Amino acid sequence: MGKDKSNKTRIAVYIRIGGTREYGFNYEMQTRYFTEMVSNNPDWELAGFYADLGTDSRKQPNLARLMADCRAGRIDLIITKSVARISRSIYSVMKIVRELAQLKPPVGVYFEDSQLNTLEKDNLLLLTMIEVMSLNEDGTKHSNTALTRNLKALENSKKMKGEIDDE
Repeated sequence: MGKDKSNKTRIAVYIRIGGTREYGFNYEMQTRYFTEMVSNNPDWELAGFYADLGTDSRKQPNLARLMADCRAGRIDLIITKSVARISRSIYSVMKIVRELAQLKPPVGVYFEDSQLNTLEKDNLLLLTMIEVMSLNEDGTKHSNTALTRNLKALENSKKMKGEIDDE
């Protein structure tokens, strides 16, 4: 990991809070928790907090700012509560994780709830397997939805022709 002059790992904390109602409370709780987590590790130094509000993971200006800081070499490791905090789409998460891993030096993401650090080889493999399973599940859902739609259309067609009775 590319450490700063003090030889400490520069930690950025990413927080995304889904709803507006308890934003202040949730943000404060998480900043307190993660500040303590970072300060309890003598090898870490807090580089900053990046927080986005809302459920739409396409609107995350502070995640974009965090990525820019990573590309600029200001961050060594990102800590976040869970995979879903970055995006509900595992494909989007993996795109970000892969980009960060290819930076020189690489930047890792630590998902606190699952204790996964993407800089550890086995964990990146695990996330890739989750991505593949998710893509397969999405394909199955799409197939099931299409099948249901086709069956309903066939049933409606038969009703219109009088081949089956309405219930």
